[in-house]
Amino acid sequence: MQFYLIVPFIFFALQILKSDILKLIAVFLTSIIGGIAFSLINAHFAFNFMALRLWQFSAGFCALFWSRVLVKKLPEKVENPKVRAKIEKEDVVTTILSILFLCIFPSGIDKQVLRPLVTFATVMLTLLSSVFLHHLYEKQYLKLSWKYIFPLVFSLIAANACLQYSIREHTGFWKRSYPPELQTIIDSNKGLQDYWVRVPAKNDKCVTTDMKHPDQASHGYEYCEFPRGKGNISILNIGNSYVKNLNGHIRSQFNYNFSDYRYLSIIAGFGIYSDPLSEYTVELFKEQVKKYKPDVLFITARFSDYIKIPIQPNDTIVQQINENVKYYEKFAKKIYILGSLPLYKLNFINHFLQYAIQKPEDLEQLHLNQKVADEERKYAVERLKMIKCERCKIYDLSPAFLENGKYLSFDRNTTLTYVDNSIHLTGPGLELCDPIFSKLAREIMNSF
Repeated sequence: MQFYLIVPFIFFALQILKSDILKLIAVFLTSIIGGIAFSLINAHFAFNFMALRLWQFSAGFCALFWSRVLVKKLPEKVENPKVRAKIEKEDVVTTILSILFLCIFPSGIDKQVLRPLVTFATVMLTLLSSVFLHHLYEKQYLKLSWKYIFPLVFSLIAANACLQYSIREHTGFWKRSYPPELQTIIDSNKGLQDYWVRVPAKNDKCVTTDMKHPDQASHGYEYCEFPRGKGNISILNIGNSYVKNLNGHIRSQFNYNFSDYRYLSIIAGFGIYSDPLSEYTVELFKEQVKKYKPDVLFITARFSDYIKIPIQPNDTIVQQINENVKYYEKFAKKIYILGSLPLYKLNFINHFLQYAIQKPEDLEQLHLNQKVADEERKYAVERLKMIKCERCKIYDLSPAFLENGKYLSFDRNTTLTYVDNSIHLTGPGLELCDPIFSKLAREIMNSF
C-alpha cells in the first residue's frame, strides 16, 4: 500500500500547473504511459511496484480535471419549469429506513423486489456518507497550509506503522476467535507452510553441506550429501527449491538402495535451461554432473514463465534445452526430468483460509480447471516433448491431482491444502505423488 503515500504529494505537485487543461494533459499522459508500462512488465512485479500503480490514480485524476474543464464550457444551468416532483431529505431517510427494516426483519419478500431495494439503499448510504465525510474531513483538509499538512501526513504514516507493528507483534490481542472445528482447520493448514523445510525426515541429516565451491556462500547454493546407502546406484538431484521440496519423498522410495545420493538446489535453477537472470546456474549444474558422474540424474524444478512463452521457429529455448541435456547424457546413464506443473495461486494457504472462514460453501472453486491450467503451461509441455534424448524420461505429477476435469488443491476429507503459500507441495500433496515416485524408484532399481 506504499503507493497511497505518494499520491497526495503528486496531487499537490499538480497545483503548480495553473490551468485545468494542463493538469488534464499531465495526468492523461501519466495514465497512458503508466498503463503501457503496467501491461509490458511482469505482472507480479508490476502489481507490487509503486510506480506502475500510479496509472490507476491518474485515471481518477483525469475524471476529476475533465469534469472541471467541462463545467467551465457548459452553459449556465436553466431551471426546468416542467419539474413538478421534488424528493425531500425526509423521503430519502424514510426509504432507507424502510429498506433496512425489511433486511433486518424479512417477511418473505421476493428477491427480484428486495435486491433492487437493497442496492438502492446501499447507493444512498454511500452517497450520504461521502457527503458527510467530505464536509467533516476533506473540506477541512484542503484548507490546511503546508505547515499543517506535513505533520498530518507524518502522523498518519506513523500511526499506520504502529498499527502494522502491533498487528504483527501482539497477535494475541488481534487474534480472532473461531469455532473449534474451524480453528483446527486454520491451525492445521498454517502448520503445512514450509513443513518440508522445518521438519526433515528421519535419518536425513547431511554428511556434508559444503560443495567446495567459492560462490556457495555468496549465492546461497544448498548442497547436501547423504550417508551412503547399501546399493550400487549413484543419484544426483539438481534444480531449484523443488529439489528440497520433493527430495525426501523421492529418496525414501529407494529404501537406501543406492551407493550415494546428493542434491544441489539453486535459486532460479531450472537445470535444462536458464532465463536471462540465471545463466550461471546451468554451468554450475554441468560442473557438478561432470564431477560426480551419477548413474541417475534427477532434474527437479518448477519452471519459470520464460519457458511458457509461445514457441518460435528454430526456438532458442528448445535448442538450449537439447544442448544442456546432450551434455548431461555424457555423464549420466538415466535422466529424469520433472514435467511442468499446474500453476496454483501464490499465497494459496492464506487464500484458502479466507474461503474457509468467510465462504466455506465456495471452497470447491479453489480447484483448478484442467483446461485453463493446461492452457497456461501448454508451451512448456510442448517444449519438453521436443527434447531429443534417449536416456531421458519426463515424469508428470499433475495426474496425481486430477479428478473430473479439476486439479485438486485440497483434500476434501481433511480440508488440508496440497500447496503452500510459496507454491510448494505440502505433506498431503506429496503423499499424492508417492505412487509416482515409487514407480520411478522401482524402474531405476530394476534397470541396474
